[in-house]
Amino acid sequence: MQQSWKGFTRSALSPNAFKRMKKLELKIPPVGVAIVFVVLSWGCSRWIPWGAAMLVGLGWVGKTAIVVGSLVAVAGIIPFRRARTSVDPFNPQKSTTLVRTGIYSLTRNPMYLGMGLVVLGSAVHFGSFPGLLISFLFFPWMTRFQIAPEERVLTSLFGRAFELYRRDVDRKSTRMNSSHITISYAVFCLKKKD
Repeated sequence: MQQSWKGFTRSALSPNAFKRMKKLELKIPPVGVAIVFVVLSWGCSRWIPWGAAMLVGLGWVGKTAIVVGSLVAVAGIIPFRRARTSVDPFNPQKSTTLVRTGIYSLTRNPMYLGMGLVVLGSAVHFGSFPGLLISFLFFPWMTRFQIAPEERVLTSLFGRAFELYRRDVDRKSTRMNSSHITISYAVFCLKKKD
C-alpha cells in the first residue's frame, strides 16, 4: 500500500523525505509552532517592512483577531476539561471521550483555529505583510503534522462514532474551517484598507 501526503504518493517523494516528514507528526507543541509564526511575523515587520503600508490602521483588526482567537482556543479546552479527557497534543491516544458539544459542534479543531487567528492577528497587528503571507503557512503545517495524525488516532479509538462526527461537523458547520477563515480574514484586511 502506498502512503500519501496531500496528493503525493510515497514513490513521488524520496523515501528519506517521507520518513523525515512522518517523524515530525505530533512532535512539536502546537503552541510552540504558533509562537514561532508570531516571532517570524514580528521579525518580518522589523527587517522586511515592504507592504506594511497596506496594513496601516488595521492594528485594531489584528488585536481583535488575537482576542477572538484566544477565546476560541480556550473554548476548545473547556469541554475537554469537563469531559475529563486529555488535551495532550503529543498523545491523542490518551483521549477517553469524543467531545462533540459546545464549539466542537461547529469545528473539530477550535484550539488550532484559535491559535491560527492569533498568528494572523499578530501579523496584522505588527503591520507585516510578509509576516501575514508567512502566517498562512500555519494552517497547512498544523493540518499535516498535528490534525491529520490526531484524526487517524481518533478514528482508531472511536471508530464509526468519530467518522459520523467528522461528517456531521463538516456538513453542519457551513465549512467553518481554517482555510476559509484565513482567506476571509485576508480579504477583509485588504478590503478594509481601500
